Amino acid sequence: MYKNRIDTVLTAIFSLIILFCVILITKDIINYKKAGREYDRLKKYISDETEIMKADNTDEVKAKEETTEEITDFEKLYEINQDLVCILSIPSLDLMYPVVQSTDNVKYLNTTFEGNRNPAGCLFIDYENSRDMTDANTYIYGHNMKNGSMFGSLKQIINDGSKRKDTKAYITTGDTEYTYSLEEAEVVNIDEYKPPQDKTGLLTLYTCWGNDKSRRLLVTFSREV
Repeated sequence: MYKNRIDTVLTAIFSLIILFCVILITKDIINYKKAGREYDRLKKYISDETEIMKADNTDEVKAKEETTEEITDFEKLYEINQDLVCILSIPSLDLMYPVVQSTDNVKYLNTTFEGNRNPAGCLFIDYENSRDMTDANTYIYGHNMKNGSMFGSLKQIINDGSKRKDTKAYITTGDTEYTYSLEEAEVVNIDEYKPPQDKTGLLTLYTCWGNDKSRRLLVTFSREV
């Protein structure tokens, strides 16, 4: 009798644990889908101008310009969020998002571009960086999402050596376009990390790595002249 009661209690506890895990997983899936739908809506204001920027010759540039029907509608994006700084695109990773900047590095950890509360957050530049990308090293933060969104695709550079070759990042503002070449991709202990001191024109994409809060994935690009 006593053993049966223990079994019943244990079964109830395990059932509650499983139910709790299912609720958490379901909540994550719902949040991922909400954030995905929002950023999909924003894509109608963002043209893939990097296809023109990647062109190798005049004829190719002209051909790509003819097939690009729209340019990024920065005015519309500013109407949605005046914290907008630029558009970040890494074609080889199918990554393209608006990037914002706040007065701190907390707001956009759990706030999307449209201002909705969501753990996906938004890509954002360090609040101490210049908005015109003229600092020696500009940091852009984003979550390493399990579904590969935001900075979730950056791990491909670490896990797949082929992604390192010719990986380019493109920054587009309202009136300027910058092209960056991959410099380094590394997982670091953030307490021991020392930023490069002898280089300029760097763009560092910063995200978490696994469950260890002291480790970060840093992907650094160098601006092409």
